[in-house]
Amino acid sequence: VNPSLTYKVMYSNGFRAPSWAEKYTTLNNIMKGGNPNLKEETIDTFEFAFIYKNRYHRLSTNFYYSKLKDVIDIGDVPTGDYKNFEQRTSKGVELEYRYEPSSKHRLDISLSYVDANYFSVHDVNADLDDQSMPGVPPFNLKANYLYKLNSRNYFSTWLTYLSESDPNYVFEDTDSVRQRLDTYKRTMFLD
Repeated sequence: VNPSLTYKVMYSNGFRAPSWAEKYTTLNNIMKGGNPNLKEETIDTFEFAFIYKNRYHRLSTNFYYSKLKDVIDIGDVPTGDYKNFEQRTSKGVELEYRYEPSSKHRLDISLSYVDANYFSVHDVNADLDDQSMPGVPPFNLKANYLYKLNSRNYFSTWLTYLSESDPNYVFEDTDSVRQRLDTYKRTMFLD
């Protein structure tokens, strides 16, 4: 076995109880009202990770698949009450690379891809029952360079890229339409 390589196979599960607002809020606007009959959400996640590292480099890859059941979300228009949806799935891969040639310089780059499906969110339009998760960009790229000026001060710059994401079609006919999130880029300089 190579000491530079690490493999991991993981399984996890969890739950989320409905919030007070999701269960008991009275319908005070056209968007949402509480539902005292909500069940807790559950999630099962399977992951496989691979990590390689040597003196200057670290490369990691993580593949995952998650299945959510009894998902709590806003129900169909026009009532908008919270309700449990049967299921949603999310699968993807995360890649991370770190180059650290000395204690003064570090470069981190990460890329992730997610395929998140949003089942049964709109009873009126059946072709949207398997749409992508609204507002979740499929691709996310981040890069960071860090330079250590001295023991107390650092210079760092970040670059973030988020690909275009799908809009939330559920509220297409209401006044609170969320437009498609276009490709997003951000560069930050910090010291």
